[in-house]
Amino acid sequence: MSTEQSFAESLLNTIKTTQPLNEIFLEGTVDAPHKVLTNVSNPSVSAGKVRLFSGTKLHKLVYTTLSIPTVGLEAYTIHGINKEDSALPAFYCDIIKNPQGSVLTFSLIQTLDLSSNLAYTQEFFSPLTKTVESLRKAPGISPVHINPLHHSFLNPWTVAYKYEDDTGFVLLQMAVQDYLAHWLDALEKDASKFEEQVGRENISARNKVLLKTCFIFYHFTRYAD
Repeated sequence: MSTEQSFAESLLNTIKTTQPLNEIFLEGTVDAPHKVLTNVSNPSVSAGKVRLFSGTKLHKLVYTTLSIPTVGLEAYTIHGINKEDSALPAFYCDIIKNPQGSVLTFSLIQTLDLSSNLAYTQEFFSPLTKTVESLRKAPGISPVHINPLHHSFLNPWTVAYKYEDDTGFVLLQMAVQDYLAHWLDALEKDASKFEEQVGRENISARNKVLLKTCFIFYHFTRYAD
């Protein structure tokens, strides 16, 4: 098991430990992953899997793994999705191990407009500022270029860095753990005041668009219902 996979599994286990979740297996089975990913060039060979969990406070959790040894690629994605009309932010973490440059991307995903809902922003995002700023001049990592279109769907607390060695990866792991701990605490909060101010229908409409257009959501649109 690679260091990247071990870290992704540890994040998954942390979420499963703190949130009551039930795994949704492949239809007709009692233990098979919800979906098996196949190699395009050789459909008989498994290239990864999608594990799907459902819960109460956390509506859906999606864990995707991808491995293509012939090109040295490994990818692990964790996405925590709340109910469509919830103001609570979602969680996203993507780890890509690649000979051309490994990348770790993570964020909380806003369900309300941040600039026009400052109390919401201060509640759920401002506490992450120290973590973001600590990475700006950290050794062993370099920022990933994100084009303006993709940037428009993200937020200033989205972190995307290439890591060049174990030192850089360890720094990013610590930052992800900060984000995850903050997000798990957020799931315990009452966001009804924000939902009442903005309107659940408006939040639901925004989230539907976001799930269909944001590049970091497009793998998971089918699981958001």
